[in-house]
Amino acid sequence: MSLLDAIKNGDLAAVEQILDNEPGAASSRDESGVSVVMTALYYRKTEISAALLAADPVLDGFDAAALGRLGGLPAEPGGRSSDGFTHLHLACFFGHDEAAAVLLERGADVNAVADTTSRVSPLHSATAAGSLAAITLLLEAGATVDAQQEGGWTALMAAALHGRVDLVRVLLAAGADSRLKGQDGRDALAMATENGDPELLALF
Repeated sequence: MSLLDAIKNGDLAAVEQILDNEPGAASSRDESGVSVVMTALYYRKTEISAALLAADPVLDGFDAAALGRLGGLPAEPGGRSSDGFTHLHLACFFGHDEAAAVLLERGADVNAVADTTSRVSPLHSATAAGSLAAITLLLEAGATVDAQQEGGWTALMAAALHGRVDLVRVLLAAGADSRLKGQDGRDALAMATENGDPELLALF
């Protein structure tokens, strides 16, 4: 079994055995350039991530952003990871508010669009993570509140669908348009109605 397969399958024992035999494998990357550490993070394999990091792998600035390691963040954020995301996208998606703040201070593009079919902005990433702190930071830094990702979805729609009253309140206060519709014809109110939370519905 390859290290990547072991990570994706959540096989900690196999990962540890591979690393025992070849500690340098923790620094390896897949054919597209995504590190095995990043793969473990994407698959939410916490114990495997810890095992890989214990092997002291070589990490780049995108890995550092995804891990929230401030010391590894670039002085001048720019470019895209091999799978299409900025440092700010990754810090926000993995819930690292302090890293997001540092990246914004260093000039990260608050409205950068991922070079993937998802077309997400950092605001969408922060909403996916459910991070009120990151969303607030991004909005204060000038994030476009009604930016639409693949399917026409906005951060407000996602927050409403998942019943995040706190996020919906902040997004509406920032001027989010609850009437915008996704490609499926639903707007944020429709998402909130689908969720069914009376407190959420009362915000619209």
